[in-house]
Amino acid sequence: MIDTVFYPPRRSGLVLHVSLVLGFLLAGFWLFNQASRTPIGTVFAIYLLILFVIAASVPFLVYRLYGLIRSSYIFLPGILRLTWGLRVEEIPLANINWIISEDSLEYRLPFPLFRLPGALLGVRRLDRRSLVEFMASQREGLLVIETSRNIYAISPEDPEAFLQAFQRVSETGYFDPVSGQSVRPGALVETAWGSKPARSLLGAGFFLSIAFAAWIFIAVNPQASDRFALGNTARLINGTQVFLLPIMNTFYFVFDLLVGLFFFRREETRTLSYLLWMTSPLVSALFFLAAFLLVY
Repeated sequence: MIDTVFYPPRRSGLVLHVSLVLGFLLAGFWLFNQASRTPIGTVFAIYLLILFVIAASVPFLVYRLYGLIRSSYIFLPGILRLTWGLRVEEIPLANINWIISEDSLEYRLPFPLFRLPGALLGVRRLDRRSLVEFMASQREGLLVIETSRNIYAISPEDPEAFLQAFQRVSETGYFDPVSGQSVRPGALVETAWGSKPARSLLGAGFFLSIAFAAWIFIAVNPQASDRFALGNTARLINGTQVFLLPIMNTFYFVFDLLVGLFFFRREETRTLSYLLWMTSPLVSALFFLAAFLLVY
């Protein structure tokens, strides 16, 4: 019996990405706590800069972790399906010219600049006509698939078994007349933006987040090293904590956006996306109300 489902090596990649995500989250909470106790100035700005870098890195690492978990190479009737996270490439077997190991190539592959164990991903240009897309977890055992259009680099856990499976399928000499499909994560953003309810909710959340941040920046005026007077009030409060409110609101908006996009990819779960995106303007309004009551 021919194996039809193959997976990339996952253990080291899972351990690394889980460790990085947990480490970044702990570092982020510590930095936020330190920033809330630090007067606005150079040290405060450094804390915020590092915090923003961490906040941008965590979704990136989480998606790579999700991609590794949801990764497979499957032989279907007339098709080889490559799956990595939200990325799906279905290649008609009739379009495959050959599959060989990376060590047997007569040329060198241009590898992605940023790669970690469990995430050898990205698209690089081989020459003017060809692109190489990496959907692999490691360089060891890398297989290269050349099609009539592009080149794909994958890393099944058992490369020899994968090659044997492809050889046996090829020897049948018969492929169902099927057409492949290509699904990319970027298409999900385009689909969501094409939905009027989604565009309205996201637009409202984004506008209120920007408006809230602008109001805080305009209202806060330096009065002392760690105290600020807001507006025309003579009451002094901790300006650092007030300054962090729009940052917290922005983090929530980005988190809400990404989780909503995850649910938006399926028709049956899109209602959850709309409900999530509906909370973003509400949370911004609550943050604004809290800051207003604190000031006045």
